[in-house]
Amino acid sequence: MNHDKSPIILIGFMGTGKSTIGKYVADEQKFIIY
Repeated sequence: MNHDKSPIILIGFMGTGKSTIGKYVADEQKFIIY
């Protein structure tokens, strides 16, 4: 299970707001914690 693109994390965090807890960068496939 090598899924770098996790739609669950994207929907979970992006669904809350813009960048409340963290923002998912699709360009670098990384998760930035604010």
